[in-house]
Amino acid sequence: MATTVRNDPLRGTATIVLGFGAVALLVWALGGGSGSTVDITGKFMIAVTLVLLLSQLCGRAVRLLRQPPVVGEVLGGLLLGPSVLGLLAPSVQEWLFPAPVKSAVQLTAQLGLVAFIFLLGWEQDVRDLRSSGRAATVVAATCLVIPFGSGLLIGVPLMPALPTAFFLALALSITALPVLARILHDVGMAETRLGRISVSAAVLDDAACWAVLAAILPFAGHHSRSPLTTLAAGVALVAVLVFLVRPLLDVMLRTAPQSAVLTVAVAGALGTAAITEMMGLHSILGAFLFGLVMPRRSVDQEATTQRIKGFTVAVLLPLFFAYIGMNTSLQSVSGQWGLLLLVLFVAIASKFVGGVLGARLAGLDWREAGILGVLMNCRGITELVVANLGLSLGLIDSTMFAILVVVALVTTALTTPALSLLTKRQEVFV
Repeated sequence: MATTVRNDPLRGTATIVLGFGAVALLVWALGGGSGSTVDITGKFMIAVTLVLLLSQLCGRAVRLLRQPPVVGEVLGGLLLGPSVLGLLAPSVQEWLFPAPVKSAVQLTAQLGLVAFIFLLGWEQDVRDLRSSGRAATVVAATCLVIPFGSGLLIGVPLMPALPTAFFLALALSITALPVLARILHDVGMAETRLGRISVSAAVLDDAACWAVLAAILPFAGHHSRSPLTTLAAGVALVAVLVFLVRPLLDVMLRTAPQSAVLTVAVAGALGTAAITEMMGLHSILGAFLFGLVMPRRSVDQEATTQRIKGFTVAVLLPLFFAYIGMNTSLQSVSGQWGLLLLVLFVAIASKFVGGVLGARLAGLDWREAGILGVLMNCRGITELVVANLGLSLGLIDSTMFAILVVVALVTTALTTPALSLLTKRQEVFV
């Protein structure tokens, strides 16, 4: 049964207003003087402080609107970027985020991204799919094929090269498993049949998307090796991880102390991420693969993931959102409203139709099918990860990147109210 938490709206709103005022005053005071002599290390510390405070404030604000915290954290990143701070106070933004600070934020954000993707892989267990069986498989298939095909229909005419069209189609096929799981938990659906089906379908859907991404990257990279050589190296790495590293990890970690499990987990994720980065397959794929081969269903796994997740979610991911915000210029969409609406409509409609069709084929009624269509539309942080990857590799330009950021925000923000309409629930996020 879901737990409803009552908030004092007046006190919560006053806290948010005062917090935003304090942050704004601090930014103005620090960046107002052109003669400031704060060194780069000091500016980096100031930037991190502001990012973390703003992330918490925005997360608190959207909770009052029954939204998952990730929506507010992304909005906090946008506030610090060219879309808001750069538009209203460009000198403050330039003082706060000079090139060396941006580089430091980018590197720290990549560390958080690797940790997040590693945890995403480690927490996926194929054995959990058995409880949902055929329904999850059918929903995952339709929620991948229909959005991917729809993305290709608009991507091929819009994009200059086939890999970029495939990338757009892939971006529209994503479901954000971590955000979906959080929403299901907060509305009391995590242990229901529909909750289990949606999570299992999201696991299968995202696993297929990562596989497609791995196949696209060799054709989109800027390295000297041929795409087939890169793919062959990737297959060889998977074989080594599955048949050599995984058995060794199972033996090593069976009796290892928790501190050793933490060290092996972090070092292994970073090391494998470095290998795939050098292969031209990007670091996030290596982190995801190492997470998949880590031993599961142990007390140490739960304790270790919570330790990594605590620091990653509280500190590193807000810096990733800030980095996304610094690279997102919503002004670039001002002359592309038609394109924005087209991509947004295709993203929502294709995923919803895929969820409904898959659920009906699996024997669920129309109401249950509608709920699954809504749940599978949640894109959240996973969409941002994919969009950031596309921008860094030159697969999409800044305009399409901004559009995908908007798609991630809108589809995630719509999930809870749409779910409330279908389930008649009134839970509040805590």
